[in-house]
Amino acid sequence: MVTRLQRLRAHVTRVARLARPLHLPSWVYRHLHFKGEITIPVTSNAHFRMVHHGFYVENELYWAGYAGGFERTSLVLWAVLAQSSRTIVDIGANTGLYALAARAINPTASVYAFEPASQVFDLLSANIRLNSFDIEALAVGVSDSTGTATFHELPGDQKYNASLVAHRLSHRPDDIVTSTVQVTRMDDFFSKEQSLGNILVKVDTELNEPQVLEGFGQLLQTHRPSLIVEVLNQDIGDRIHDVLKGHGYQCFAILEGEGIYRTEQIGLRGRNHFLCGEDVAASLGLATGRLMHRELHGRLKGRLLREQATNRRAAEDVAVN
Repeated sequence: MVTRLQRLRAHVTRVARLARPLHLPSWVYRHLHFKGEITIPVTSNAHFRMVHHGFYVENELYWAGYAGGFERTSLVLWAVLAQSSRTIVDIGANTGLYALAARAINPTASVYAFEPASQVFDLLSANIRLNSFDIEALAVGVSDSTGTATFHELPGDQKYNASLVAHRLSHRPDDIVTSTVQVTRMDDFFSKEQSLGNILVKVDTELNEPQVLEGFGQLLQTHRPSLIVEVLNQDIGDRIHDVLKGHGYQCFAILEGEGIYRTEQIGLRGRNHFLCGEDVAASLGLATGRLMHRELHGRLKGRLLREQATNRRAAEDVAVN
């Protein structure tokens, strides 16, 4: 029997689908949460689907779009970099936004998604199945050791603040729920891989980011992965700087919706940071020390258009031969 609440939810979902083309302002759509499958276009020919459970991130993606709302500059940068990466790693994947976007942009890359929160891992796995994407999802944490560790989270459906670091949840000490999870160093995880190629990594692990990067070990020197890392405070930034010191990294603060700016102090400006080698920075046009959001978005569109033209020419050559 259909309940009154179910009828109301179905009505809200219908209204949301009709209202999406209207490009509602954020002060309106932030109150229009609903549940159901949504499609997120990354470019005109690349998209992915997610199950919207009424959470903030999915709501932003639905109403504001991939490049218009949540972490919009970070996501556009991620898509640009994903296209030329062979190995892509989403650490702290949550429900899979970054991993799904990477796979939509680059179907030939090896994509890995790490999410130790069991309840969220189930949602991540469901999103991967929804797209029939070849993404290796692992219910494993990433840190500076391989084995087991204590994981800290709060009750509830979504786990935006869950962490291997206990004091991340110090504002609600009486509500913390702990569990033992598997963890791995990334150099251990990739120890048997012979052809990683260009590596792209997103790290969002709620104060555990320095330990994650420490766990890359010699990979920081031999492969110099391009990194998009959440940095919640100056102390975390200083520790990340110490880990990367001597490995040839340049550091940029990402100001969402504005642009990417070179910085000498990680964690001083912005939340997400872009850490990469000089060659990658030069390829993005960051030699001047900054890249505006609009330019970056245009670069994503231009790069994909060039690839489409190349693919068309290749297909025509095959047809002729």
